[in-house]
Amino acid sequence: MRRTRSSSRTATSRGSTAGCAPARPLVLKDLSSTNGTYLDGARVAEAEIDAGARIRVGSAELRVERAGPRLEASLPGLIACDPALGPVLELLRRAAPSSLPVTILGESGTGKEVAARAVHELSHRRTGPSFR
Repeated sequence: MRRTRSSSRTATSRGSTAGCAPARPLVLKDLSSTNGTYLDGARVAEAEIDAGARIRVGSAELRVERAGPRLEASLPGLIACDPALGPVLELLRRAAPSSLPVTILGESGTGKEVAARAVHELSHRRTGPSFR
């Protein structure tokens, strides 16, 4: 299933689509797919879905879940929605006022530079030069 960006959230997979506009129920619609679209084991052409629903499209099975609580912006320049990041953000927040050097390790594209800028902004050295 491939997610597309639009003003109404939409997910689609070769002939099936699910989408919703704000304050409206989530709707699953089969767009004449070859293998059919199934909601909780029953083949459907179009149906409203809610949290806990199981959707099968081809060989892919999905479960609809409600979004968890959003994390508040806890570090400058950082937007985090995953509650699993809470302990990491707290560690960065606690490390910022320290006079010790902070090393941030991770794979390419994981936000190390953004995290380093946030730590610098929260430190007592924020008016001085940043890292490079």
